[in-house]
Amino acid sequence: MHTSFPSEYADPRTMPNLKVYLKREGDLLYSKADYDKYKMGYLHYHGRNIAQDDRNIVRVAERLGVGGNPDNPKNPLPPTSKGQPYDYEELYELATYHLDNGLRAYRIRENPKQYVLMFSYWDANELFDLVALGGNHKTRYISASTEPFNEEMEIDESKMVHWLDFFGVDYEYEKKGKNNIFIRRHVSGHASKSELFELIEKIAPLKIIPIHTMEPNLFEARFKQKVILPSNSQPIQV
Repeated sequence: MHTSFPSEYADPRTMPNLKVYLKREGDLLYSKADYDKYKMGYLHYHGRNIAQDDRNIVRVAERLGVGGNPDNPKNPLPPTSKGQPYDYEELYELATYHLDNGLRAYRIRENPKQYVLMFSYWDANELFDLVALGGNHKTRYISASTEPFNEEMEIDESKMVHWLDFFGVDYEYEKKGKNNIFIRRHVSGHASKSELFELIEKIAPLKIIPIHTMEPNLFEARFKQKVILPSNSQPIQV
């Protein structure tokens, strides 16, 4: 957002309370050589595909002579112009800034109370680096993602619960059969059921047509004769 609207959105490099968490990759030494160049950044119109003729950060590195193949004859990058907010040097600096200034796991482990991490099931391996040895920590996981709505998501959540239990990470849960499931603090752009019902009651519409829902019967039970259930390919008479 900052690269596209620099006057409206702050440069993330200047935000004192925001850092990129840098995972260990490659040889696990936090060396720049450990990270695939095409993963460094996704900026402006520069994609991240590794194809030779794509406009990505490898091509930017080639243009600057700091990486890739500077003699690549397929380098398609045009000169920067007044219509672009950054030249290639600053684009590269933005894209690689986190490699020099990103937050390492050992820093978090030294003072965990100072940090809140955005974390998901796919980051569970990071617990090996993040959680202090010996279980002497008070780490807490707050689930802010949607609840599972298919079998695969239920399996992933069960795995996540087991990871947290293994590392002694605290979380709020309720029982569902034999398994623990997260009590959520959902923060998506979608309204929760209670919020959606509250909104409908405040607006007080004459008719309610439930769409994009698996349980339209909940609207019928709550709002009764106001509800019109749509049928596939059939017109709705209001």
